Amino acid sequence: MNTTSNFTSKMLSSISKYQMTASGMRLLVGVSGGQDSVALLHAIQSVRNILSCEIVAAHINHSFRGEESDGDEEFVRELCESIGIEFKSQKIDVPSLKKRLHLSSQEAARAARHSALRHIAEELQAERILIAHTRDDSIETMLHNIFRGTGLKGLQGLPPVNFPLIRPLIEHSRADTKSYCDENNLKPRVDSSNTKLDYLRNRTRSELLPYLRTYYNQGADDALLRLSKIAGEESDYLERTADTILSEIRYPGKADEIVIPIDKYMESDVCIRRRIIRAAILELRGSLVDISADICNQFAEIPPDKKNCHRMLPFIHDRQITIERNESSIRFFFNPPCAAVVPWYYALESTGVYSIPEAGCKIIVDSCATFEEAVHKSKLNEYSAIFDRKDISLPFEVRSWQSGDRIRPVGLNGTKKIQDIFTDQKIPRSERLNIPIIIESRNNKVLMAGTLAFNELAKRPDISLDKIQSNSTYVILGICSDSSEFML
Repeated sequence: MNTTSNFTSKMLSSISKYQMTASGMRLLVGVSGGQDSVALLHAIQSVRNILSCEIVAAHINHSFRGEESDGDEEFVRELCESIGIEFKSQKIDVPSLKKRLHLSSQEAARAARHSALRHIAEELQAERILIAHTRDDSIETMLHNIFRGTGLKGLQGLPPVNFPLIRPLIEHSRADTKSYCDENNLKPRVDSSNTKLDYLRNRTRSELLPYLRTYYNQGADDALLRLSKIAGEESDYLERTADTILSEIRYPGKADEIVIPIDKYMESDVCIRRRIIRAAILELRGSLVDISADICNQFAEIPPDKKNCHRMLPFIHDRQITIERNESSIRFFFNPPCAAVVPWYYALESTGVYSIPEAGCKIIVDSCATFEEAVHKSKLNEYSAIFDRKDISLPFEVRSWQSGDRIRPVGLNGTKKIQDIFTDQKIPRSERLNIPIIIESRNNKVLMAGTLAFNELAKRPDISLDKIQSNSTYVILGICSDSSEFML
């Protein structure tokens, strides 16, 4: 049996084993142009009659590598034309998304890619989205999860199915896809970013795994996959157990909330309690994306003196869930639409007045040649701060608050979490994402937390003029309501 026959037979075996597709389905294949996705597209097209499925391809242009990215898109387009597959593409400005949401390059690309593929699948009424992840990708993901302190679920690596996403090549190696492309005279594109060791996945692939194979175990890959299989099976068993217990102890109620009695919940072991929390979140939210272990631990490990607490979960599809615990129950519920504010971002590239509709305010960025001029202008507006241009520099940005944001406030001689400032000022949780956080772009330094706190670099208008350097210039940052006019 040749390489091609072996490759397609193994792929069909994986599809059957994990019940990935059914007859008559339309399948959307995500194709980057690299060897794994090119092999997947070519192979799945060759067995479409066996699967009795219709094949469509989609390419997401991340706009990361300029002409190289455009070349990838054109390559996939021509490949689809040559083998008779319908082709769709979408271009996304991932660099802007990365900056706006403060994600890493790979996180931003993944979020954009998956969102775009789901959108295209919905548009084309495709029931499945095929991703070309291999066993190598699963091993790398597993190692990354270990570094983050994962539980059993993270040891599973990449699951074969996470409907509508399926991974038909999850039992193939990267070497398998290369051999398939070579034998079928396919000429996949080479992503130049895959050689950059700035990315953790590339270092894992190029440095860590070869080191483990050389110095610890030549069969490291197989050993890790065995661990992954065992962890996955045990994780699935615990999840089924948690699902059963949740269904037995929950109060009957509305479809958009879940309420669990504390006394019955506490009868389970802590490892099951964590999974009950996960199961409830998954049922309401539809996804566990961005749900970290500390969220589940907060409600699973209940200290006697801290029974009352609540936590708002990260947004998903413009909706947000709160978990609220008191002495008698744990309640999971959707926040009212008015509280579900989508994170937002604006660049402040130069001086001027910027309208910020999400915060219902305007931001002023003004430049002054002297401190006296800055003081005069500052006094014309209720909420403004003066900064020496030697201390800060354009561009700035204004965005919604993010968990972990800190500011070095005037008079504190240290940093403070903006979340703690919100608590001190009794700012309701539903209003916190509406407060503008002004930041110096080059180092992510918070200069103003709305009108609640100024960075210690801000100059007081009453400062003695003899302490001011005459050769300095100054920047004013100000905030006023959207209906007001700044005095410039």
